Formats: sequence, structure tokens, C-alpha cells
Amino acid sequence: MSGLSRRWRLVRDEPYWIPLPTGMRSGIWRIRLYAHGPDQLTAVVTEPDDAGGPSITNCAEDVYRDLATRFPQHRVRLIEHYPDTLSGEDDRFDLVTVVDGRAQWRHVPVATMVREYGIEVLSTPMA
Repeated sequence: MSGLSRRWRLVRDEPYWIPLPTGMRSGIWRIRLYAHGPDQLTAVVTEPDDAGGPSITNCAEDVYRDLATRFPQHRVRLIEHYPDTLSGEDDRFDLVTVVDGRAQWRHVPVATMVREYGIEVLSTPMA
């Protein structure tokens, strides 16, 4: 059986960056988009060792706004991913919700991420 869950389907895996309001560019992150049904996307944005620029955490509101603009026909969920190489511990995932322009984070256990998105969601090189 494939490591990917039957519920979510990987539709994009590529480098990702956005222009920031300050005029500088964000770091370069890895984005993986998973589709569920015709109108739901989950974006797992991974912070690499050498992203350069601001972290995904410091740009969460901007990333969410960019994804909502790029995919207006979808409900977008944003999940930050810090691989074990950055933290020195296990991979870390946080669901980001943006309310009134302000980001809020909620930890998502690794086991939940693997169950929902497959083992491939853990630290792997860019495809």
C-alpha cells in the first residue's frame, strides 16, 4: 500500500516563496499541496535548513493570504513543518489559523500527520 493516505492526494511539491509587504522576499520553503475533494487544500510548508530570509512562522499571515489569493475556489489549511534537522528533535507540525489577520498555532502530532497525509510528509528531500 502506498504511504499516502486515501483521504488526501498530493498535487504539488515544489519550492515556494512570496514577496513580503516590506519589499523583501521571504525565505524559500518547500510547499506540498494536498487535495481532498473538489474544494479543499492543505498546504504543508516546510522550513529547510537554509531557507534564508524570514522563517515560515514569521510570515504565516502572509503565506496564508497568498495561498487564499492563489486558490480562491478552495478552502485552504496551512500547516507549518519544521523538520527534525532544524529542531534536533522529532519533526514538528503546527496548524495555522488566521483570524482577523493574526496567526494562531496549534500543534499537530506527527502520528496524526502520517495517518492523514502518509509517511512522505516527514522530512524528505525536495521532489
